[in-house]
Amino acid sequence: MQTPSTILNELRAIRAESAKGVNALYDVEAELAQAELDYDTAFAQALIGATGTADERRAAATIASGQAKFARDIARAKVNRVKTKLKILSEQQMNLQTEAKMLLEIEWKLAGIES
Repeated sequence: MQTPSTILNELRAIRAESAKGVNALYDVEAELAQAELDYDTAFAQALIGATGTADERRAAATIASGQAKFARDIARAKVNRVKTKLKILSEQQMNLQTEAKMLLEIEWKLAGIES
C-alpha cells in the first residue's frame, strides 16, 4: 500500500497530465475538422471534374481523394487516442482516490476515530 504523500503526488501528476490532455484534445479535434474539410473538398472537386456515369464519377472521385480520406482517418485515430488516454487518467485518478480513502479509514481506526 502507498503512503498518503505518494498518493497525493500521483494525483497531482495525473491532474497535470489531464490538463495537458484537454489542450491536446482540442488540437487534434481541430486537426480532424480540417482533415474532414480537406477530404470533403477533394472529393467534391474530383467528382465535379470527373466524366462518365454517376457511378464512374463517384469511383474516380473516391480514388482521387484517397490521400485526403487517409489523412482524415489518421486525424480521427489521434482524437480517439487522446480520448482514451484521458479516460485512462480518469480511471487512475479514481483508483488512487479510493486507495487514499482506504488509507484514511485505516488511520482513523488505528487512532480510534470513526468515519
